[in-house]
This record gives sequence, C-alpha cells and structure tokens, in this order.
Amino acid sequence: VEIEEGLKKLQSYKIPTYSFPEDAIKSFAKLYEYKIWLERPRTNIKTFNVNKNKALDILRSSEVSKEGFILEDKAFEILKIYGFNVADYGIASNLQDAIRIAENIGFPIVLKILSKQIVHKFDVGGVRINIKNIDELKEHYFDIEKNLKDKIDGFIVQKMVKGYELILGAKRDEKFGPIILFGLGGIYVEVFKDITFRLAPIREFSAYRMIEEIKGYEILKGARGQKGINIEKLAESIERISQLIVDIQEIKEMDINPIIANEENYFVVDVRIKVF
Repeated sequence: VEIEEGLKKLQSYKIPTYSFPEDAIKSFAKLYEYKIWLERPRTNIKTFNVNKNKALDILRSSEVSKEGFILEDKAFEILKIYGFNVADYGIASNLQDAIRIAENIGFPIVLKILSKQIVHKFDVGGVRINIKNIDELKEHYFDIEKNLKDKIDGFIVQKMVKGYELILGAKRDEKFGPIILFGLGGIYVEVFKDITFRLAPIREFSAYRMIEEIKGYEILKGARGQKGINIEKLAESIERISQLIVDIQEIKEMDINPIIANEENYFVVDVRIKVF
C-alpha cells in the first residue's frame, strides 16, 4: 500500500515511475539522444545553381503515360540539369543506333526499353544487363523486340556500372509536403525495407545523417576488406533531389532505383518521374 501511495504521489507531480530498471535506462537513453540532437551541428540548406526553367520546359513538353509517368530519357535530362551524375547513355531507335552508342560508350552496357505503356521494365524483360559485346547486344535487342513489339518507343543504351545499389526518392505528400527517402535499393528495397525519410528542403548535415541512419551504413563505409563509397558525393545527391522536389511543383513523385554508388562517385542508372 505504501508503495502504491508513493507512486501516486510521484505521478501527481508528473515524475516518471518505472516498474523495471530496464525501462528507466531506456528513458534515460532517449533523453541523451535528444540532448545530442539539440547539440547537433547547424548547417544550411545548400542551393545549387541550376536552370530550373529548362527543366520545367522539358517536363511540361514530355509525353505522359496513363499512369502519369514521363519517359525515362526526359527524366534523365531533368536530373542532368539538376547536376546529378547520370551514367553515360544514348537513345536508340534501331539496332544500328544501339550498336553505335554501345561502341561509343564502351562495353559492358545495359539495354533498356523506352515505353509509355510499361512502367516496370525489368518485370517484363525490358532490361538486359552486363552485355559484353555486339553479338550479345544483337541477341538481346531482337529478343526484346520480339517479346514486346508495339510497346517499344525506343531503347536506352547505358554504361554498365558497378557498386552498391541504393534508392533515392521523393514525393509530395498532401499533409507534409515534399518528402525525400534514401536507403538500400534494387531488390533489397522490398526485402529489407532499409530506408529513412526527411522533409524537404534538407540541410547539409541531415543528408549525411540519412546515410548514417540506415542499417546498411557499415557496409557502405567499407566492411571486411570491401571498398566503401564516396559518402560526400552521395550526400550531395540527396541535397540535389531535395532541391528538385521543392523547385518543381508539378512532380508528384520520383524514384531513382537504383542509384549505384562506389568509391569514386554515384551513378543514376534508372529513374521514374510521375507528374500531376
């Protein structure tokens, strides 16, 4: 009874009480985390010098699918205007174009369809990776053409790059406004769901914190003899997508998956932009 009366007395003065010491320790840990957050470095929102009007012109003049997506080549152009490092690519309308672009870029390459009718190209066999020579290119080209036929608006021939597959995205939420996300990409998005979110515009320090927050951060730093990625370049890409989603109100959501990062830089290899 005395214990119960003591607890009630403490609670009447809004003094926390705990049934177990572990719960008290967890609360103290959260207080310490909050202290660290309050004392975090105060950085500014970095603004990059870009041609916003040109990006808007491309967006507004682009064909839009029934799902609301613009073609990937136009999305690439917008990203390049905003300073993203897009892996070398070219647009082919026939096999001869594809061979010429591949020889200019250098093998290995990736062959992808451009299509207003197909959003998830990989699921229907519209993406072929690690093509090492012209014979392989011809084989994949004809196979895609045979299977997808009239759904093809063209082909993207892109340099094959190696590194960690990550996801970088943004959306315009009805309640919170522009939001950006970052995490492990490729097939790992659905499997591990190792992602983190922030409201945009984002400060420079927060871009680094997004990278550090995911469970895969230790891998990205370099683990067990593996090379880490260029964290500084990747953080800059987060800041750039923050500016893009804030600048261009017509973008409903965008998905860069994967963005491939290695010790030198990051490379955008796939992007979808959905408009209102």
